[in-house]
Amino acid sequence: MEKITGVILAGGKGTRMNGSKPKVLMEIEGKPMIKRIAECFDPADFKKTIVVVGDLKSEIARVLASDIRFARQAEPKGTLDAFKSALPFLTDGDTALVVPADIPFLTKERLTEIIKFHYETQGKAVVVGMKVENPKGYGRLTIRNNRLSIIEEKEANSTEKMIPYVNTGIYVFPISLVKDLVNQVTNRNQSGEYYLTDLVALLAEKDQIVPLYYPEDYTLKGVNDLTSLKSLLEEKACQEKGN
Repeated sequence: MEKITGVILAGGKGTRMNGSKPKVLMEIEGKPMIKRIAECFDPADFKKTIVVVGDLKSEIARVLASDIRFARQAEPKGTLDAFKSALPFLTDGDTALVVPADIPFLTKERLTEIIKFHYETQGKAVVVGMKVENPKGYGRLTIRNNRLSIIEEKEANSTEKMIPYVNTGIYVFPISLVKDLVNQVTNRNQSGEYYLTDLVALLAEKDQIVPLYYPEDYTLKGVNDLTSLKSLLEEKACQEKGN
């Protein structure tokens, strides 16, 4: 069975943490966040790992293993634009497991589960969702016109913001399915950015993507600021105590 390629999206500036270091380089429990995530992609299990970077390539490269490959995102124009930056390193026969660089407690075991699920879908793309008590800050996973849809937080109306199913930002994309579709995504939205969620919508139109839902779990949660990091650390401590 062909090994999957890991793609870590670390092209943003990550200034919302208000610290002396960019978000992906902040140390969490003694290790930079980007390093924690990259170490989930064991070379024994993945064909290769690509980290999409912006202006922080030298700083990020310093904390990662030498076998990591880097793709350059010239400007932070959204998650789809970041993913497109990695495409020159991928062939039609490849499959990419895409992960944002701000999920500090992601585990190898979670990635193994996601890959196993993908193989069970007969080659379809996968979006990883989670049912949470407080969905604020996340894109919402829902069904519109009998099709899977993701609504970004900033695009959601008051009713949609109450949906408890959220997008973790983790995807599995067979390159043969998405190589042409990525160029059909537009940036006609409030942010003027290119979203991977719009790629999901195009795949859903073709019935080529399925959701994998998890119950609420700190290993799949991202952090945007110091408040969310503090909350996640408290949640992790609570779960580890069995509460």
